[in-house]
Amino acid sequence: MATYAEYLDFDTEEDKLKQQQLYQETELSAQTVAAVKKISRPQNWLLAAAPYCPDCRVFVPFIQKMAELNPNIRVNYIARNDFDDSSRFENPRQQEIVRANQKIPALFLMGHEEAGPVFNEFPA
Repeated sequence: MATYAEYLDFDTEEDKLKQQQLYQETELSAQTVAAVKKISRPQNWLLAAAPYCPDCRVFVPFIQKMAELNPNIRVNYIARNDFDDSSRFENPRQQEIVRANQKIPALFLMGHEEAGPVFNEFPA
């Protein structure tokens, strides 16, 4: 699993700069800030994304800023080309669920035994 800083290095320097620019321009609404601050239990989120992807560039800053607001939210990043690497997951079931959702961006709530999709770019 990767941190936000490591995520920025998934692709080219140009893609990294584009991602950083959108991050700086992104603001959470007051309603979102209030909702995020109410999260009282630790949560592990897995975000499948890549800085080269225009949709990821827009989505990632919102998730990262939410995590920065609340220490109960821990975000790990994974590149689509790492979905087949079992070392990136806590167990085979998590990997299976993530692999079944091959689109990016995709956000998963990771539990001890499971991984549940929260957001998928083009849901069924």
